[in-house]
This record gives sequence, structure tokens and C-alpha cells, in this order.
Amino acid sequence: MKKQIILLLLIISLMLLVACNTQGKATRPFEQDCIPQGERCGDGVCEGCEVCNTCFDDCCPNKCFDTDGGQNPIQSGKISGMYKGESFEHLDYCMGTTSVLEYFCGAKTYDVPSNIRIKCEKGCKDSACLE
Repeated sequence: MKKQIILLLLIISLMLLVACNTQGKATRPFEQDCIPQGERCGDGVCEGCEVCNTCFDDCCPNKCFDTDGGQNPIQSGKISGMYKGESFEHLDYCMGTTSVLEYFCGAKTYDVPSNIRIKCEKGCKDSACLE
């Protein structure tokens, strides 16, 4: 009887280790235990065995925030967010006294951190072009 109770507890414990996602597919809590079930990285859906470090495009969305609203060289700003699973933060800054390195969230996709060197007609001070 004691062996049967231990066996029953073991079976229940194993059942608790297996979780079901919303589509009813069995997934395991540990990546190394996951067996691919035909999911395809790059299809826009984070599913099955896909996780951030194995399928970034589907499971780790990029995020980019710009405090000065984009390419705005007359206002000092900063961008911050997540890109390819890594957090980032970049401040606009003067490159000498004649130009500013302006950081912004990319033109084609707003979630990609980008920068451009912009010449300041009246000079650069405090990380922005003078007006």
C-alpha cells in the first residue's frame, strides 16, 4: 500500500510539471526538455519550444522610446528600450562644437535604435544644436 501511495504521488508530481498552453499543446517548463512540434521561428507567433534566446523575432519584441520625438537636433534627448533581447539607452551629444549625434527610433521600423550626425549651423551646446 505504501508503494502505491508513493507511486501515485510521483505520477501526480509529474503531471504537475507538464503545463498546457492556450492551444492545448503540452509544453515543459524547462527549455532543454522541450521537443519541437513543428513550430517555425519567424512566423510571428511565439509558440512551443520557441523562447527569447532561440527565436528572438517571435518571442522578444523590440521596443524603442525617444524623449525628443525623433530626429530633433535642437532638443537634447535620449532613446531607450529593448533591441534583440538587450536593453539600451543612448543620449544625444555634441560632436565638437559644430554637430550633434542625434539618436532616434529607426525610420523604417520604429523599434530599431538609430543615430545620425547632424551639422549645427549655429553650433552645438548641451547635446543640442543652437537656434
